[in-house]
Amino acid sequence: MTNVVVSVPADVVFPGLDTSFESFSSIVRSLSRTDVLFWGARLNLVLSNPAGPENLEIQRWAVSRFFAGPELARLDQFARDHRGAENVVVFSRAQLLELMRWTCLLGADQPEDGVTFEDPDVRRRFAQAAMLAGDIWIARTYADGLAVSNSKDRGADRIAAMHTFRRAIAANQPATELMRGLARCTVIYDREFGRHHATFEADFLTATGLRVKEYAAFACAMLSDFCAVTPETADQKPGMFKRDTVGDSLAPAAAAAVPHFLALESQSPDELRSRLLLPDGSVPGPMDPFDLKPLWERPILVASDGRSIVMDPMICAEKTWVGPLFHLAGAHRQDSSRVNQLFTAFGNGFEVYVQGLLSHMWKETVPNPSRDDRGKQSELADAGVVLNESLLLFEAKGVFVRDDVTQRPAGYVEELRGKYVQKPGKAATPKGVGQLARGIRRIVADDYLAVAQDLATVRLVYPILVVRDASMTTPGHVEFLAPEFVKALQPDATATDGYMSVGRFRVAPLTVITIENLEDLESSVESFHLPRFLDEYSRQGVAGARPSLHEFMVSVQHRYRIIYSREVARIAVDKMKEVGRFLFAERWAGADADEDG
Repeated sequence: MTNVVVSVPADVVFPGLDTSFESFSSIVRSLSRTDVLFWGARLNLVLSNPAGPENLEIQRWAVSRFFAGPELARLDQFARDHRGAENVVVFSRAQLLELMRWTCLLGADQPEDGVTFEDPDVRRRFAQAAMLAGDIWIARTYADGLAVSNSKDRGADRIAAMHTFRRAIAANQPATELMRGLARCTVIYDREFGRHHATFEADFLTATGLRVKEYAAFACAMLSDFCAVTPETADQKPGMFKRDTVGDSLAPAAAAAVPHFLALESQSPDELRSRLLLPDGSVPGPMDPFDLKPLWERPILVASDGRSIVMDPMICAEKTWVGPLFHLAGAHRQDSSRVNQLFTAFGNGFEVYVQGLLSHMWKETVPNPSRDDRGKQSELADAGVVLNESLLLFEAKGVFVRDDVTQRPAGYVEELRGKYVQKPGKAATPKGVGQLARGIRRIVADDYLAVAQDLATVRLVYPILVVRDASMTTPGHVEFLAPEFVKALQPDATATDGYMSVGRFRVAPLTVITIENLEDLESSVESFHLPRFLDEYSRQGVAGARPSLHEFMVSVQHRYRIIYSREVARIAVDKMKEVGRFLFAERWAGADADEDG
């Protein structure tokens, strides 16, 4: 199940501290803006590093820089009262982004900016401001509560609160690991995007001044060189770089392209402030939604003296594989038809990436299995594979959920239903679980796969929805989508274990799997039979509350020997070589010569 950690309230560490928003604002205004922004970003780089140490080690490192004896004693006592230090969080990604938001909106640079944090009192006020920012984030995120009914139906309670769970958990998830982003980028853009959007490369160059491969190379370099900060390296390598000299060690062609990338991804504190203001130009209130779009669009902060730093490595990591899509979509934001074409092309590329992973898992995998409908081919799913008496049906959805709808429970439910169940409108087009249900119904109706696959032995069908959105693992989402699948399937009967009868087939409960979890299964399935694994997972849950597949995989990773995907590693290593040749042409030319020799 989801591990729950406890954030330390500001007034626990600082007794008597005024916790009002006015007091918080006063503290923020007492600090030098750029120093706070850079220290907040430095802490966030360490906290969000996917290859970094466990939370406890990171928290100890951060706490040692900002707290003195009495505060440390209170933190220790709070940890003892809450099941130990490993279950307590002092600094968090959500908190630091909140602090950076208000620092941009309220703060100003002071004459000694750049060295103000050498003063212990400044570091103490920074700690106060950070913890108060965390309190503000918690109050806003949980403003509508975690709705709990009296029905004793934990599944229903989780559905009612899933928008809150999404915001709360997603705000503190670690960044996507670089190799995964590179593998996805390679398949989606280098191999597939142009097939579905013929002018993509030319359009991207016109919009950004960069080729897609150049953008990917710089995004990779940012993540590997300036986001890979750990407690051990933070003092010597704090993640900062100089805007005007960052290209000095690069090959001439790469150095010439650096300004285009930085122009796309960078902003000053003043520019960030203007983007954080409300549409009417006013400063938001503490309970107004915090849209991460201003940080998402330009995650690199540039000070007036050229000092630069990545504000959020999670955003930077995501941009290794979705950045080209959003940059081009932004350039065509006035043309909704063109934007829709771009997102459709991305979805098609994501589908091919999923099919490629499945083909490496089982050579029997059939991409886009189809039925013959009076001479016309009709797709049953995005992929299918027969394993003995089991049929695995996969539907891949590389869709995005708008951040603004996560603020409203009803709006969020409708957004999920439109993206993963059924697209609204006159046509009422099935999506995701609706497509899986339709495919199973077609198989039951004695239609057949238009490939050399014999379904005569099949007795059990596993419907599997593969999603791009990692937040679909947060509580409530499985409980929401599973009944929607049942409703679309309309089974003949349902057993107490959740398995359904449809014609001659038994159908397992819906499985929702993220692309990261599918990548982790790619090589792991050599050690076990996936239907048996899914059967064990399907029987999980208490009082209607099912864990996500991600939670289940974490709990059984040693027993099932879950290992890193060799296919992801192979694609990513090849991409890294390409990046190296572009960034450091002469060095790589020598390495290639040695390799050939």
